[in-house]
Order: sequence, then C-alpha cells, then structure tokens
Amino acid sequence: MKKVFVYILSVIVVVLLVDVIFGIATRYYLNHYKLPGDYRSIDYVVRDANEDVMILGSSVALNSLMPGIIEDSLGVSCYNGAANGQQFPYYQTMINYILKRYSPKIIILGITHDVCSYPGVGERYNILMPYYKSGNLFLDSCMESSMPFASLFYKSYLFRYNTIWWRILLYHFVSPDNSGEKGFVGKDVPMVLPELTETRLDEPMLKEREEQLKHVFMACKKSGVRLLVYFPPLYTRITGSNRCAKSFKRLCVENQVPLIDNSQDSVFLVHPEWFHDNLHLNEKGAELYTKQFVKELKKCLYAYD
Repeated sequence: MKKVFVYILSVIVVVLLVDVIFGIATRYYLNHYKLPGDYRSIDYVVRDANEDVMILGSSVALNSLMPGIIEDSLGVSCYNGAANGQQFPYYQTMINYILKRYSPKIIILGITHDVCSYPGVGERYNILMPYYKSGNLFLDSCMESSMPFASLFYKSYLFRYNTIWWRILLYHFVSPDNSGEKGFVGKDVPMVLPELTETRLDEPMLKEREEQLKHVFMACKKSGVRLLVYFPPLYTRITGSNRCAKSFKRLCVENQVPLIDNSQDSVFLVHPEWFHDNLHLNEKGAELYTKQFVKELKKCLYAYD
C-alpha cells in the first residue's frame, strides 16, 4: 500500500512539474515572439496596431473591405483586423485592447443582421487563450464562462494551452499565410456561382448583447473614437421580422453611431459573380464594394461632424 501511495504521489509531482515547466516555456514564447499563422492578424491588433482606421468584425468584414482603397480615398492608414467565425464578445474584446493602447480615428465594425441574437461567446473565441490573464478582464470573464469550472481548469497550463502549442509547432513547418494586404483576405470566384436564397430572421437581440453594445458605444465615445457599423452585401434575401437588426439600428440612432446597411443592395443582388458564396464577397466584389462604401463613409462622417 505504501508503494502505491508513493507511486501515485510521484506521478502527481511529475505531472505538476511538467505542467509548470510547460507553462513557463509557453509564456516565454508568447511574450517574446510574434504568433504565426491564424494568430498573426490577431496578435497585431492586440499588440501593435496603430492605424487611423481599424476594421473589425466577422468574416463578412474580413472579405469585404480593402484597406488600400480606404487609405487612398481618405488619406489615412487602415488595417482590416476582422476574424473568421467570431461573435460579438470577440469584437468587444478586440475593441477593449485597441482602446487600451491608443485611440484610432475610426473603428469600422462589419457584421450581419443576426450577430446579436447568438448566446455565448462563440465556438472560436478560445483562439484568444494566449491573452488570458493578461489584463483584459472582459476576455477573462468570457473565457471562464465557456465551460463549467473553467477558471479551475485553466490553472493547469497543459490544459490552458492545449489548443495553442500544436498550432505554433505546425506553423513553423507550414505557413498558411493567406492574409492579403493590411489584413484583408480576398476570396476567389467559385467554380459554380451561388444561387440567390432567402434567409428568415426573427430572433430578437439578446439582453446581454444590448448591454455589451452600449458598453462599446460608451467606450468609443469616451476615447474620442468614431465608431461606424455596416452590414455588407449578401447574396440572400432577408425575410421575417428581423427584430435583432431593428434593435441594433435603434441603438445606433440613440447613440449617434452611423450605420450603413448594404446587406440588401439591389445592385449586388443581381451579380452573383461578385460573391464567393451567399454570405461573402469575392475579391472583385470586395473591390467594387469598398469603392462604394468609401463614398457612403464620407457622407456619414460629414453628417456627424
């Protein structure tokens, strides 16, 4: 019995020692090296971005606005820091990081009508795990809400970084550098063009999302940063009550945040060749849309001067 106890105790000590060493090594890497691959754009926004105009949002923003065209039109620096597969808590987290370091002239948030109707933090939010316990309290709370007893599990570095180390290792051999100029990612023209569909939207805006949205509005106003929201073109007709989008627009009006809704743009709805699929523009579509968007952006900025 004594031997069994000693063996179990030895195993526990070894696991704890490995866990601590692994944690120290990982933290050293995260603090001293730029993160590669999928993390490159995220890491840049969190640590280094200093552009006048910052684009944030979901993949529809990542694939719809070309920073180069905005720079040439407005005479400012611009970066597209949007990310695939993220929900509103991610956007609030990134805005918190940006405003903590500096105050850009404009933050442009590109999303879809139903973004504030989804509960939780999103399936891909844990990509921000490298920044857990680094001073962003909202991020910490989102991480800890993702699973029961998360704060306890995250005390283990092996558990906390199990989704990170293999990415870092992989990117030393494979470089999936599909990020275009200044963060923008252009999608290709599909072999088969998308067919026009209908998307019914009836879900209301969640109360927690309304509070988070108000927090973002207040944080930008306090920092002297202009916030603009836009819904980029979709190749689908939106039907239903669309309560979430209506609430979003109401809150924007109440807080004097300009909103550009091009989701049902009649010109884009008759040009499937400008889309990669029903939700995302391809590179040609993004070029055409950015040129159109800049004109509307100038009008919004002038109206709110």
